[in-house]
Amino acid sequence: MNYKQLEAFRAVMEAGTVTGASDLLHIAQPSVSAHISNLEHALKIPLFIRRAGRLVPTAEAMLLNEEVGRGSSREWRGYGAWLGTSGNWKPGD
Repeated sequence: MNYKQLEAFRAVMEAGTVTGASDLLHIAQPSVSAHISNLEHALKIPLFIRRAGRLVPTAEAMLLNEEVGRGSSREWRGYGAWLGTSGNWKPGD
C-alpha cells in the first residue's frame, strides 16, 4: 500500500465515482482505477461494490476510511513516517 493508493481511495470515498475522484486529484481516470485495484489487491479485500457507474463502499472500506482519516490528523501528507519505512499498514496500527 502506498500514498497514491490511499489518496485515490480517499478521493473515491469523497466523490463516489472514479470520474469524480480523478477530477479531485487532477489525474486520469485509469490511474485512479489502477490505484484502487492495486489497493484492493494489496489488502486482499474488495473495498467497493461496482453499481451503476458508482462505487459503493464495503464495510471494510468504511473502516479503512476511518483509520486513514485518523492518520490525517497526524499530518496526512507526512504519512511515510506514520507507516514506517516498509510502507505496510494494517488497520489498528
